[in-house]
Amino acid sequence: MKNKLIVISAINFTEGGPLTVLHSLLDSFTSLNTYNYRLVVLVNDRELIKDYKYDYIEFKYSKKSWIFRIFYEYLYFYFLSSRLNPHIWLSLHDISPFVKSSHKLVYCHNPAPFYKTNLKDFFLCPKFYLFSKFYLFLYKFNIKSNDYVIVQQEWLRNEFSNFFNKSNIVVSHPVSTTQKKVTNAIEKFFNDEKLILFYPAFPRSFKNFEVVCEAISLLEKKLQENIELRLTIHGNENRYSQFIYSKYSSLDSINFIGLKNMVQIIDEYNSASFIIFPSKLETWGLPISEAKNLNKPLLVSDLHYARETVGNYENVTFISPDDPKKWADCFDKILNKKFVFAGNKLAPPREPFAKDWDSLSSFILNL
Repeated sequence: MKNKLIVISAINFTEGGPLTVLHSLLDSFTSLNTYNYRLVVLVNDRELIKDYKYDYIEFKYSKKSWIFRIFYEYLYFYFLSSRLNPHIWLSLHDISPFVKSSHKLVYCHNPAPFYKTNLKDFFLCPKFYLFSKFYLFLYKFNIKSNDYVIVQQEWLRNEFSNFFNKSNIVVSHPVSTTQKKVTNAIEKFFNDEKLILFYPAFPRSFKNFEVVCEAISLLEKKLQENIELRLTIHGNENRYSQFIYSKYSSLDSINFIGLKNMVQIIDEYNSASFIIFPSKLETWGLPISEAKNLNKPLLVSDLHYARETVGNYENVTFISPDDPKKWADCFDKILNKKFVFAGNKLAPPREPFAKDWDSLSSFILNL
């Protein structure tokens, strides 16, 4: 019997979190029994999946212009799908293409349309501001052609349900089945001579660097001398990072260490007393999961995405992303040995729900 064909479209994934999504899914398919299926991966460059033995088709122009992207998604893929005759077509990057397939799924992981932008976002991150408005249209267009929409968290499922009135939305947590935790890191912050706070994020206005920088500025001088805030920006990446650097670089407690590779990030995790994550918008918040897997103490935004990403974890406290005074009070309590974790307990999302990549892959293979 001829093997069923699965097409995975990821023509715009070239780096960072999106590429991790593709690799994680391919790793999962590799680990499962897929002998009844043949996979074809649509990629920007075959080198991005050179470690996998799946068939591929390259689309090197997909990121050069939105004209190419629209052409591929809404015209070329229709004829390609007619030729390939797939059993499943999975689009990993938000857009619902015109394709012919027995089953169609779209993976939506960009939260920008659900962020309430303001004038500060317009002036400091104009591209993100405009993108957030445009992306809502892309989400809406042709989305009802899918059998399932896949999102990473329950709050996104609720947003999509409100906007598109769809009940066939799968929540799939982007975590590995084989993730391991260390168990001896949590005592470190009690013994540190200096409180080291680490915030790994690229400078975007919703990443909210200013709330923790402002919190540092509110501390008494003697407390500032015993704290170091490490930010993965230089201050010249874009308007927003220039704003943060110009306003807070005079504070000796803030260290602008620049972007780091994954090996360097792990080193920073290990040397930090606390991992902080004050971001106002995420579909997941990967640094939260990475820090949790290292059993690091966490201070994160008191928002739904953060609580769902943290899951069940004792060594975490949630703080308002809009109140630097509350962040400062928390730092003060840590420095004065009066800090107590709030902890977090969370029930799993309602069905349909995939707890990890293997669960999502199994769900797809059973269609």
